[in-house]
Amino acid sequence: MVMQHEPGMQSCLYSINPALPLDAMVVWWTLPCRRYIFWSMQFDLTLFLSALGLAFILESIPYFLFAERMPSILNTLAQQSPSNLRRMGFTGLLLGVLVIYLGQSF
Repeated sequence: MVMQHEPGMQSCLYSINPALPLDAMVVWWTLPCRRYIFWSMQFDLTLFLSALGLAFILESIPYFLFAERMPSILNTLAQQSPSNLRRMGFTGLLLGVLVIYLGQSF
């Protein structure tokens, strides 16, 4: 099935594969000398729940292994300035993105 985008825009054509389910439909947008591929992301609930469970496991390890020292560690964190906490959070965020990137590239 091929449809025109708008009247008067003959160079922009959409090619939709009706055999694919709606959430995985691939739309080709063809312009002169350019071709873009758009597809919708499929939400995998099993993968999401596994990642959420892994996050809970990783977050609870310090409390389980170092239960006696956690109050002093939390007091030390509470005394930090907001800019220092923000810097630590941003560093953790960058490390997490790096790990995901490296995991996806292999």
